[in-house]
Amino acid sequence: MLAPAGTRGDVEPMIALARVLRGRGHDVVLSASPSFAGLAADHEIPFCPSGMDMQTWLGGSAHDVTRPRLRNVRAALGMLSSTVEAQFRALAQVCDGADLLVGAGLQFAGASIAEALGLRYRFVAYTPQSFESTMHAPPVLPWVLPSATNRVAWFAWRRFVDVTLLAFVNRERHALGLGPLRELWRRSTALADPLLACDRDLFGAPIDAPPGLVQTGAWHLPTAQTLGPDLEAFLQAGEAPVYVGFGSMPDSDPARTTQLVLDALRIVAEGVNAMRSPDRSMLIITHYQRLLDHIRPDRVHVLAAGRIVASGGPELAHALEAEGYDKYARAAA
Repeated sequence: MLAPAGTRGDVEPMIALARVLRGRGHDVVLSASPSFAGLAADHEIPFCPSGMDMQTWLGGSAHDVTRPRLRNVRAALGMLSSTVEAQFRALAQVCDGADLLVGAGLQFAGASIAEALGLRYRFVAYTPQSFESTMHAPPVLPWVLPSATNRVAWFAWRRFVDVTLLAFVNRERHALGLGPLRELWRRSTALADPLLACDRDLFGAPIDAPPGLVQTGAWHLPTAQTLGPDLEAFLQAGEAPVYVGFGSMPDSDPARTTQLVLDALRIVAEGVNAMRSPDRSMLIITHYQRLLDHIRPDRVHVLAAGRIVASGGPELAHALEAEGYDKYARAAA
């Protein structure tokens, strides 16, 4: 039983896992927000709805959830408290007879359901920030803080989660004949036989990660070979666009965000150009040729399969944008 709780970024890796498990002969059921029934059906994964429609809630709360203020965090946790009961109800119905329950995202019922049914439970995180560490702040704080401040922030976060959700969870545990929990966040994450499903080279586990944490690498669905007709038409209508994405998070002011990205590109380019001198070398790694319109390179190299497969002047970057990388990937194979 796979039971992610959250948005598409929480659910899609679980569907990738479900495909692999099914290919190895296991029976797999996915329990997630009702809005993902169609995605599960696309991959022929049996589905059981659980909790509220997170995508719809986010879409209607864009202005609040994208601002790290205490009242907005409280609103989000208030939403979670209303869905805890639904998580318990759905999992209690569908987990009977399962061998393993795997939770992800904001899944607060999974560990208790597994305990009541005598199942093994594992929690999957897609970022190390799900686990308490002196190396980073809790997920709701978008700041780089000193290690001592991180420790205090995590203590405050755990207490905040307990004040908001622990009573709801313990009420459901009592109905299952289980004793109360004294602390919720670590019981649901770090103490739940955790897995970390993200790329080691991009984001390794912190040095004070939970004991027994296993980092597996990221879980991806197979890449689609073709794009939808609307997207193809958009791409063909003008110059290559810049894509800036923030996962499932909504944006209450996309025009402002776009301008911020463009301003950041300009500021970085101006800074690099100001530092250019005969005594300084710089290496820029990019797939975006238009960055090189602002920072004109002396040499361009194409790296594939761990080695340089082509070199040239600035014109090579224009050729790459026009022709793509396929021939270089084939040459490196």
